Amino acid sequence: MGRFTDVPADSAHFVAIEAIASAGITRGCGTARYCPDRPVTRGQMAAFLVRALNLPAADQDYFGDDDGGTHEADINALRLAGITVGCGADSFCPNRPVTRGQMAAFLVRALNLPAAEVDYFGDDNGSIHEANINALRRAGITLGCDADRFCPDQPVTRAQMATFLARALNLL
Repeated sequence: MGRFTDVPADSAHFVAIEAIASAGITRGCGTARYCPDRPVTRGQMAAFLVRALNLPAADQDYFGDDDGGTHEADINALRLAGITVGCGADSFCPNRPVTRGQMAAFLVRALNLPAAEVDYFGDDNGSIHEANINALRRAGITLGCDADRFCPDQPVTRAQMATFLARALNLL
């Protein structure tokens, strides 16, 4: 039994969720809950990355659509670090789910991962995130959603995000 009542010990993501919680990267989604099957929002992604990388606070407000939001400071720190430019002019879209392709781009920028020379997945051909997806696979942070697919347009679940972060930060 771990710290979150909604994450069974036999879950494929249990160890990763516990690892990022121990590292202070996540606080869960409520009292003793992690909500592993919920999609990660762009605002939550900002919070995960700011905590994981200990990014400095920004003294500028870059986006208008996060004003007063829970993740506003994290979003601004992410922009200051050059990890995001948002989802449009003056917008970050903090409540939108993060796709697996977008998550790859966030992590590659955040970790400054080198490019891959191999095309690992067939379902990302032509995607603007293809190079980032391949870099993430080269680094061993993802194995895809099955043998030869990454599923770049699917939302990232909170459980999957925990595993990506734990692998990226060598917490496993």
